[in-house]
Amino acid sequence: MNNICDNFKDLIQITAKELEGNLQEIFKLLERVNNFGVYISITKKFKNEEIDDEFEKKYRRYYGMNNAGLTSEHFKTYFELLKSKTTDLEEIIDRLYQIKTFGGYNSIQLVFATKLIHTIDNNSPIIDNNISKILKLSNANGPIKKHEEVKTKFSCLFKEPKIRIMLEKARKEVKEKFGKDHELISDVKLLDSLLWALYSVIN
Repeated sequence: MNNICDNFKDLIQITAKELEGNLQEIFKLLERVNNFGVYISITKKFKNEEIDDEFEKKYRRYYGMNNAGLTSEHFKTYFELLKSKTTDLEEIIDRLYQIKTFGGYNSIQLVFATKLIHTIDNNSPIIDNNISKILKLSNANGPIKKHEEVKTKFSCLFKEPKIRIMLEKARKEVKEKFGKDHELISDVKLLDSLLWALYSVIN
């Protein structure tokens, strides 16, 4: 992994520097949108297997699914996959690809597929536009390779001491606010949220 991480050395250093310089604004943004509060609520309901209408509405709103051109058939299939607890990215993408969007075309739903997998396994990172831009993820080799790339880059970021320090600060923040429920937020989710907010803060 260390040799692989050497390939991303500049990216890691730049990301660490930007996080360090914008950390307070990042915390303010995450607080403002209640990022972790809603996430904890969703996570609790999923762990209790309470995947009901309330869960689906909250999940769709939190993860930005309502304005993505998805149909009711998408949502039906998506939550069936979530209930089945499959983490097979290729299967999830293929099932959702078969359904046409409101625009009438088939679309690779990588973003929502990774959100589904993260709900089941919170050590699996999410890919969205902000993360893709911050980590300079490539679209050249398809969604499966892109998912492997984000997992590799997350692993490399965790090895950076400055990143670890900022994660400790973030952990302290969520622990003070949410008490024992902070345990429902993995380090992957913490880092994901910091990176997501960083892109919004600096752009």
